[in-house]
Amino acid sequence: MSEKQLVFKVVVLGDENVGKTSVIRKFVDDKFHADYIPTIGSDFTIKKMKYLNVTINLNIWDIGGQKQYENRRAFYLRGTQGVFITYDVTRDDTYCNVPSWLTIKRVEPLPT
Repeated sequence: MSEKQLVFKVVVLGDENVGKTSVIRKFVDDKFHADYIPTIGSDFTIKKMKYLNVTINLNIWDIGGQKQYENRRAFYLRGTQGVFITYDVTRDDTYCNVPSWLTIKRVEPLPT
């Protein structure tokens, strides 16, 4: 019997410097890197997992939180099945900004 495969696009959003990349690295590689390099625009990684007889591929997009990328974010949400919104528990302002991340308008896929 052939193994079933599922692919999901997941986007990680949040203010700049809240640890989005660190959370993704820990989840994907099970490692923590103390070095910090801001994400320029976006970054992409894949996490493969197995559950029962199903292979799950998570295509994870790490979107830069800087204001200069604000007008591009809606395009990264195209075709997304999941979104994680992150904030820094030591910085109240990043928590207060969570509602603004919830209001990004998703751009629907182009008809085929």
